[in-house]
Amino acid sequence: MNPWRLLEEVSDRDLEFIAPGQAEAMRRDPRILEVALDDPRLFARLAEDREAILKVSPFLLFQVLMRQAVRQLRATRFTVERTGFRQRVAVFDAHEVRQFLEEPEVVDYLAELLASFTRVRSGANWYRTKRGWRRRRFSELDLRSLEGLEAEAGPEDRYYLDRRIAEVALFLLGVFPDAMQRPRLHGRTPEEVEVIGATRYERASLHPLAARSGEAALLGSLARRFRVARKALNFLTDQFLYPLRTEWFSGGWA
Repeated sequence: MNPWRLLEEVSDRDLEFIAPGQAEAMRRDPRILEVALDDPRLFARLAEDREAILKVSPFLLFQVLMRQAVRQLRATRFTVERTGFRQRVAVFDAHEVRQFLEEPEVVDYLAELLASFTRVRSGANWYRTKRGWRRRRFSELDLRSLEGLEAEAGPEDRYYLDRRIAEVALFLLGVFPDAMQRPRLHGRTPEEVEVIGATRYERASLHPLAARSGEAALLGSLARRFRVARKALNFLTDQFLYPLRTEWFSGGWA
């Protein structure tokens, strides 16, 4: 992420937590913020004091955790792959996952993605059928709910819908992989959801809005390397999120 854009995502409270008394300096030169976020002592402060988590924004929290995950991946050779419910095997792909996270904008994007799921929208809408109006429940974490909106989506809406469907697939497989091993909870296998995620990222990357926003390359990379992106979130979850994920993410499956 461009340092100036990164600065737009953090609050004054975040800056004061990162470096007390240095908020103005970071506002003038966001490169100072970039260096501070990479300092392992920032992660240590959050890890040692659970109350500190309440003092920062979700975006900052996940920025710090993602950067710590990169550091830990440098010190290991393998990640863990789930082959079934409560079944795991070691896969020697830590180098590949770390390289992916070190690509430009990937950590920033994943931090934004995770922060977006700390508040999940749900509700209901009405739609017309041959037999009259019907009420349809909606949840941002339900892939079928999102897919049900396609018929009413315009050309621009389809870009955001494709992107969000891909993000939901990545989030569920990355943060709640154990639940995703039980297809009866959501009607699809993890392999099917992975195909959905990769396909939707690819469609979003080809949309004119992706080019205009400068995100076509990032979305294309997520499409091609969806499995690696999922492994990155699996690693993050195993290391940091698992004990608190149902508290941090509203609407998530335990």
